Order: sequence, then structure tokens, then C-alpha cells
Amino acid sequence: MKKKKLGEVLRERGQISPNDLADAVLGQQGKVGRLGERLLERGVVVKADLISAIEEVTRVSYVDCSKVSPSNTVLSLLPREMAVRCCVFPVKLEGTSLLIAMAEPQNVTVTDEIGFKVGKNILPRFAFRNEILAAISKHYGAGDAPESIPVTSGIEAVQDDHGQ
Repeated sequence: MKKKKLGEVLRERGQISPNDLADAVLGQQGKVGRLGERLLERGVVVKADLISAIEEVTRVSYVDCSKVSPSNTVLSLLPREMAVRCCVFPVKLEGTSLLIAMAEPQNVTVTDEIGFKVGKNILPRFAFRNEILAAISKHYGAGDAPESIPVTSGIEAVQDDHGQ
């Protein structure tokens, strides 16, 4: 069974038109691809619809980083620098596992690296890059401005070469 793309799911649901998708794809030419974020910024799709579509495409649940308050124990497991570099945020311990919010929840290299570092199984959840970076700033305190550190978004990982 063919894996659906983000743009395809949004079109099938009637949440964006083919023209909306084409305009967003055209607008991202030459830029790091974040189709979903571009559609959201332009007001073409509402956040709840985008989250639902991303969950369908990635099969990973969304976590709103603004609504979580991890304990100091959880925060101490993952150094701030690694959280920023990998664009991840530790949410909570679940038994012997650490639930983390990730911009790229399907990135096995990152989940393996974090699992090795913290000595726990990793339970990835999806979150938007800007929400993760805001949570890192809020809970870890000030450091290098996270916005200045190049990090990829999980959204481009759920699209094909044409942002669909």
C-alpha cells in the first residue's frame, strides 16, 4: 500500500485546494521544505486539521509542548544542547521509556542517539519545530538563541520532492 503524502491527505479531506497546494509548493522553491508550516502560516489550513493530517501520514501522535511541564529529573536526562541540535523536547518518563516531542519523529538516527545518551527507550511524538524551541527556552532557560541554530522540521519528512 502506497504511503500518502501530506498534501495528498489535505486535498482528499477538502482542507486545501489543488491551487493552495501548488501555490505553497511554488513558494517554497529553493527553501528548506516545511509544506505544512507554510500552509499554516498562510492561513490556508487550520492547525487542528494540519495536525490530524500529519498524524495520519506519520502515524505518530502530536504533543503540544506549550501544555507540558516536565520534571527536573526528565529535563536533566537530555542536555539542552542536544535538545536544540536534534530539535527534541523531553516530555515525561513512562516506565523505562522517555517520551519526547520531535520535529522529525520518524528520524531513527536521532531517536537512537537520544536513547543511547539517556539510557532509555524513546517514545517519539510529533511537535512543531517552533513549539519545541519555545519549550526548550522556557524549561531549560536562556542559551544560544534556538532560532539561530539550523534544524530541520519533521514536516518536510512527510512530503515528496514536490512538497506533496
